[in-house]
Amino acid sequence: MDGSQAYVVNGGSANASVIYTNFFEGVTGFGTPGSVTSATALAGPTAIVIIPNLKIAAATPTAAAAGGKLYVTNHADNTISVINMATNTVSSTFSVGSNPSGIAITPDGQYGYVSTSAGTVVLFRTADNQILSTIPVGTNPGWLTITPTVGPQGYLYVSNEGDNTISVINTKTNTVVSTFSSLGVGPVQTVLSSEQGHLYVSNYNNGGASNVALFDLANTAGATTVTSGTGANYLTLSPDERYLYVPNPGLGTYK
Repeated sequence: MDGSQAYVVNGGSANASVIYTNFFEGVTGFGTPGSVTSATALAGPTAIVIIPNLKIAAATPTAAAAGGKLYVTNHADNTISVINMATNTVSSTFSVGSNPSGIAITPDGQYGYVSTSAGTVVLFRTADNQILSTIPVGTNPGWLTITPTVGPQGYLYVSNEGDNTISVINTKTNTVVSTFSSLGVGPVQTVLSSEQGHLYVSNYNNGGASNVALFDLANTAGATTVTSGTGANYLTLSPDERYLYVPNPGLGTYK
């Protein structure tokens, strides 16, 4: 990815917008800065995830699928749309279960995980969109955060908004290896530190008094919380990881 495009899901208008962010106006191969195009044929798009331009092993040794794909969860019709990022058109759509929400792709681009309102995380293969497994987690799972590690030490962290827990899935065995309290009400987003030892969780609390929980993943029982404001949801960790930014929609502020 060269940073020249940003993708935004538009739940109300059932499309995903592509915004050309670059300033190389007039250079062949770049869109007009600030211009917007849309990939339509979506139904209540909720979340997006990108597979960069890499080679993905397909189901047979003789086949390969190019990367450069954008996956969009369609909450309204229980599907995922796959957008070809070269043409910004929907190349395929497949069913994954009830009201898909969060989505994550493994670091090697070969597999995807999506949370559903049935209290499950669905595992699919990106080469052919085949469903491989359905993993029971908590109530109303949403946000998914996957570690950059491939192999036995890879994990997927699942925010279970309905029962205020975090499920941890081992991405080698695709089983839940632990579940712990989010230390708040309505966990939304999880952010993992670069050394993969700490996890930040925003607890939305339905627009009420919110907090952010910090977990040492070696000892989740020793977590701490920080009051963040009203309706805290999404988190951004600064590049040097010294600061965590938390928007508070109920206050119209950041912390």
